[in-house]
Parts: sequence; C-alpha cells; structure tokens
Amino acid sequence: QLLRSGLLPERHDEVRALLDRELELLRSTQGADGGWGYYDFDHAAATPSGDQTTSFNTASVLLALREAAAVGAEFEVARREDAVAVLERLRLPSGAYVYGTYAQFRPTANFNMVPGSIGRSQPCNLALHLAGVLSTEDLRAGVEALRRDHRYLQIGKGRPRPHEAYYQTSGYYYFYGHHYAAEAIALLPDPPRRELNDWMLEVIVGVQNPDGSWLDFPMYGYGKPYGTAFALSTLERCLETASE
Repeated sequence: QLLRSGLLPERHDEVRALLDRELELLRSTQGADGGWGYYDFDHAAATPSGDQTTSFNTASVLLALREAAAVGAEFEVARREDAVAVLERLRLPSGAYVYGTYAQFRPTANFNMVPGSIGRSQPCNLALHLAGVLSTEDLRAGVEALRRDHRYLQIGKGRPRPHEAYYQTSGYYYFYGHHYAAEAIALLPDPPRRELNDWMLEVIVGVQNPDGSWLDFPMYGYGKPYGTAFALSTLERCLETASE
C-alpha cells in the first residue's frame, strides 16, 4: 500500500526489499494443501503439511498478493490457484467457512456455523469474489449475515480467553472481520451499499474507547495499536465509500 500511495518515496527501495522477503516467506510457508495457517502441530517438515491451514489466513494472503501484484511483485499463478481451491473446498453451502483443514470433516461444529464464521467469512468471500468464484450477491449475503448475527461477534469482543463466547467466536478477529467487510461493502451496488456502509460506520464509532483507542483482544501489550489500526482503516474505507 505504501508503494502504491507514493508516500515516503525515500523508503520505497527498502519497502520493496521487505515485500520481496515477505513473498519468499509465503512461498516457504504455503501448506501442502495450498493454504496458509498459524501452526503445524504434530509435524516438523521443511514446509507445512497443510493440516493446520485456515480459511481466513489463506484469504488474507490471497488479498495481499493482489496488492503486491499491483506494484509489480510476482507470485506464481499455480500457487494462487491452489489457495483459491482451498477456500472453495472450505466454503460450506450455508455460506460459512470451515475454520481450517483439520476441521473440514466437522462442518456442523458451532465455530463452523454461520454465526461462528461471520468474522472470518468476510475476507474469504472477498478473495473468492475477486477470483471470479463468488457473485456480488454472495458478497452481499456475507455482509448481511455479519449484520444479522453481529451480536455473537460482539459478545466475544474484548474477552481475554479466545473462543469462550457463543459459537466459539474470538475477539481477535473482530476488527479484522469488519475491515474486510468494509472492503466488501465498497464493491456492492447501491442499494444496499449505502445502508450497509452507514451501519458499519455506526458499529466502529460505537465501540471506540474513551481514550480514543479501539481494542478487541488483549494481545501481549499491542492489542490497542492492533485494534486501533484496523478500526481506522475500516473507517477510512467507509468514508471513501460514503463519498462515492
């Protein structure tokens, strides 16, 4: 994003070197199934087995690769296609996404149901839409589900213990999910774009802390910077959409 913005041109060489390093890291950590995840429990291979691939990590990588391509950074087409196939496989008929490959044979687990998936479904829907797999209506349905079942994500926000809330939602993907939902809303026709965008603005403004920060999960001391950055990026996208 910095390269695309034209800001801080004196640091662009440094940033491009960092981008190249990160792309190489993604190549080395892509799982055998084609996706990406946090962990690789019970394995010690040179590259991940894919057993711990998660749908939303994979989606986030695919979306980042699109941004990298916009500034001329290359990533193998076959690798991207493998990642898209992972998302297609982990998407359920309900529109929810299985948390990860290890849970693909437990589609009725509560964290794989729509209310348990809504915070993670947004980047997955966006990635598949931009890959030409999902329609605009599918994208809208995902955001509508977020609005309809938002209370379950809200209940998990701020809890220090992950996955203890209803449908095993967790606070650490609260602002993460809203960020990608705002990106999805921007791609919708009007209506319903304006209505959903107004709702998103109201949600984000409504959960700001008295000190000006945003927090969804107390992560090792950087919860507020993490939450605030995601909230601000979401507000910025919503304001851009509102001005269109």
